[in-house]
Amino acid sequence: MIQNIDDLIQSREKAVADMNQYQCRILVCSGTGCVASGSNKIYDLFSEITKGVSGVEVTFGSHGPEAHIGVKKTGCQGVCELGPLVRIHKGNKVVQYTKVQPEDMPSFKETGLIWAEAAAPYLDESAA
Repeated sequence: MIQNIDDLIQSREKAVADMNQYQCRILVCSGTGCVASGSNKIYDLFSEITKGVSGVEVTFGSHGPEAHIGVKKTGCQGVCELGPLVRIHKGNKVVQYTKVQPEDMPSFKETGLIWAEAAAPYLDESAA
């Protein structure tokens, strides 16, 4: 439990270290608007397609040392009318996808989660 500024700083440093362990982070919005437009299914499908990738672990808590892709649900990402939203962090790049649908999942899988080619019609780099 965070009780003072030192606890907060320590908690932040741990969170940053945890995030930096991933080579790729897939953040699926689970705000009300995105859930209403199907983001839970998108999360499930991303979890499914990353399961078969060597060294990947999908979890809500801590992850093993071999994990390099994380799929997480987030709070509202702020542009509900464009949901479901998926934000992919890979290295120093961050790309926001909009209006992602279950039928888009094969594109993400086939391209190995490389964003620009995966779902160009849904891409909105200005939102990242």
